[in-house]
Amino acid sequence: MTSLTRVQVHNNELIDLPSGLRYEASTENAGWPIFSGGIGCLSNLTELTLHTNHLVKLPIDLGLVTCLRTMPLTDNGTLLSPPPEIIIRGHRMIMEYLRKLCMSVYTGKLDLSRLGLMRLPEDVLGLTHITSLSIAENRLEVLDERIGKFRRLTDLNVSANRLTELPAILGGLPDFHTISYEDNNLESPPQAVLNKGSPAVISFLRRLWEGYSSGYLDLSGLELQSVPNEVFKMTALTYLNLDHNNIEEL
Repeated sequence: MTSLTRVQVHNNELIDLPSGLRYEASTENAGWPIFSGGIGCLSNLTELTLHTNHLVKLPIDLGLVTCLRTMPLTDNGTLLSPPPEIIIRGHRMIMEYLRKLCMSVYTGKLDLSRLGLMRLPEDVLGLTHITSLSIAENRLEVLDERIGKFRRLTDLNVSANRLTELPAILGGLPDFHTISYEDNNLESPPQAVLNKGSPAVISFLRRLWEGYSSGYLDLSGLELQSVPNEVFKMTALTYLNLDHNNIEEL
């Protein structure tokens, strides 16, 4: 079937398409995705008619079908992935988005900057092997806490969004060492920490995560002007150190 150039499956009851995305089970690469079979094998496909079905998502390995030029998607009312802000921009943008996700399977790096995204897409949250992620210049107001599943993440760019806080769970990622966060509306970490740059922000997040995980929270020596809001969310705290700051009232 790899020689197919046209596939017409419109006006059916399809809810999904065959995906070849699998996850490596070997000890060395456990959790790393691979492609095996699925619709991505149709390398000569130029036309795929999908309109008037019940599709919920498009498999990311459609991004491997580089010859695909026509893919009508109308009347799939429940289609959630790619996200609506990608779908509405048409075929070219859909394929670009899917190709970015496909490339991340091979490289571990994913750049979704300047796509108008309002949240981290579900497809992305499933790619937990990623080491470098850029979602800069989008419209995110909240960073999904499931990013804590990205155990290999080292670099994150969330600059130029609408974020008000960076989740403490980032501090639990063992190899995380670089974050870009400029041009947001961040209230947490506090400004005194943000002013010191990426290493200070990550250190603060690690301290918060330690507080959530162990009940031991050390926020000493950070030049804080007030007690961070996160402290009041930690109902299981047994130790709190706020020494050597600039806090005027509790």
